[in-house]
Amino acid sequence: MKLRTKIHLFTTLLMLVLIILVNFGVYKLYEQLSINTEYKQLELRGEELVTTFNQLTTISDPYIVLRSYMPSNGAIRVAKENGDELLTVSSPSFEFVELNITSREQYAMKELNGVPIILIEIPSIWSDGNVVKFQLFQQLNDVATNKDLLKLILVAVTILIAIPILLSNMVLSSIIKNL
Repeated sequence: MKLRTKIHLFTTLLMLVLIILVNFGVYKLYEQLSINTEYKQLELRGEELVTTFNQLTTISDPYIVLRSYMPSNGAIRVAKENGDELLTVSSPSFEFVELNITSREQYAMKELNGVPIILIEIPSIWSDGNVVKFQLFQQLNDVATNKDLLKLILVAVTILIAIPILLSNMVLSSIIKNL
């Protein structure tokens, strides 16, 4: 293989590998930031729910309160400490999946049909005095859509950047050949 071809090939591949690594980092960073944003919003909603629930009188209907704090494309489940379900409200399109939060995690996630679902748990005292967990579920449809769009944009940008890199490397290798 000629020196010119080696230089051309090596520099083009090096630049493409660097661009792909940067794009991968951008994609993963966006994914983590968007999930953390959704987690914080869901956590705030859960804290408001618990605050409201603690101020309720025994006359109030817990189902109505849960319904008013239910996330869009999501659900709220009230479970006893042993995991038995007391009450559940959900949006019509929500599909439950089995999620468990470990002691080291703030939330649990799972994908269902390409859409991430996030779960958070907030402990509280139920109207009968027992400790319960408010489990808030939310489908992250917008996050999945934006991730797919970002992926397409990064692939298109990589292809568009590859063309000038290829041309500039051809010019560089011809200059080196003439030296």
